[in-house]
Amino acid sequence: MRRLTAVLVAAVLAAGCVEEPTGPDAVPGYITWVEWPTAVTTSQPGALRVSGSVPCGYRVWYRVSVDSSGIHLAAEGRDPVNAVCPASPVSGSLDTLLPLPRLDPPSYGLPAAFGIWAPVWTSGYSGSTERLVGSISLQATADTTTKFAGHVLLYADSADCWRARPYSSFRYPGWVFAKPVPLQGGTYQGYLSGWLVAVYPPICGDTVAIHARTLEVDATPWAVGTRSQ
Repeated sequence: MRRLTAVLVAAVLAAGCVEEPTGPDAVPGYITWVEWPTAVTTSQPGALRVSGSVPCGYRVWYRVSVDSSGIHLAAEGRDPVNAVCPASPVSGSLDTLLPLPRLDPPSYGLPAAFGIWAPVWTSGYSGSTERLVGSISLQATADTTTKFAGHVLLYADSADCWRARPYSSFRYPGWVFAKPVPLQGGTYQGYLSGWLVAVYPPICGDTVAIHARTLEVDATPWAVGTRSQ
């Protein structure tokens, strides 16, 4: 009797089962923040620190590759973990360290520059497009000074000091700017690239501040926008 029951259960399951996927269920994602060293060597390739976002219900995975045009970052969502999408339209990741692939010196020798390309989350939540976010040098001596690029929240703190808070899990409450920011009131979103510099006297109590290479700000204050993070 037990054997007959088992056969019947197996037949029912076989009739209603869904074929197992042969690979990961993946959707395109985008990079919200990336940090990299200024210069690396062939023996010390260094690493990238990245954060990213994908449609809700997916885990974030990253890839890094090198070709003739430079270093390319990619993010994708794999293996959905939620059957129903929650209220928030995206899910993000904690900061992840990605070892850089080996960079081979060009025929003309060192130093050499490699562009870093990434599908960056643009201001205003308008989607992502691959753009050149910066470059890393291959030299005889490494330079660990950190450069960065990505999506930021711009706001004035309680002391009326403007700060940029990256969409990165280890960068709260954010950094002050080495030079004044031409913004008034509210909280804004934007795209920022640059690096940190030592400042003296301190600015708003901080001894390091942002040297901005690029700052693109959504003109609409985030506090009155139609979407939030």
